[in-house]
Amino acid sequence: MKAILAALTLIALASASHADEGAEFHCPKAGTVLVFNGKGSLTFTEQDGFTCVAKSGTAGKVIRRYLGIGTASWLAENHLERLFPLKVGNEIEVAPRVGDSSHLVGPTVTSTSVVYYRHVFRVLRQERLETKAGGFETYVIEDHLDAYGSKANGAWVYTYWWAPELGHVVKETHETRMGYGDNDAYEITSITRP
Repeated sequence: MKAILAALTLIALASASHADEGAEFHCPKAGTVLVFNGKGSLTFTEQDGFTCVAKSGTAGKVIRRYLGIGTASWLAENHLERLFPLKVGNEIEVAPRVGDSSHLVGPTVTSTSVVYYRHVFRVLRQERLETKAGGFETYVIEDHLDAYGSKANGAWVYTYWWAPELGHVVKETHETRMGYGDNDAYEITSITRP
């Protein structure tokens, strides 16, 4: 009886540790079409390393989404893939980027100056998300962005609901906590699978 209980305990522990392993990265399968409210559609064509390659809308412009999250090359340069396999509690602080404020507008910008951008990415939780395209098990990832310099300061939070089933974000919100910029959000409204 003790041997049977010990074996059942080991099986339960193995199952629990497998569930906690986290989500591995992959892009949507070629031919998958995702439509987002107010943001158009993406038709995926291939995976290039950690980049999901797609064509946008009817114009067919090639879009490269790093990790299915963003288009910025600095995500790749700072190896954001270190968040994977996604697991609640994973965190990466990206080395501060240096820019200037010549493109910024708003009351906190008084002249062109050097601006430093600091990002901290965190996997906050797992969450079931219901959308017009159906329900998705997601990992909620936050990017806390702080900008600081002699003439421009700000703080923003970008939140991504990344669906392991698709290998892509199915919802995204942008929140200005200090500084300039409108709050924004978009979410998947339909999906066509190959």
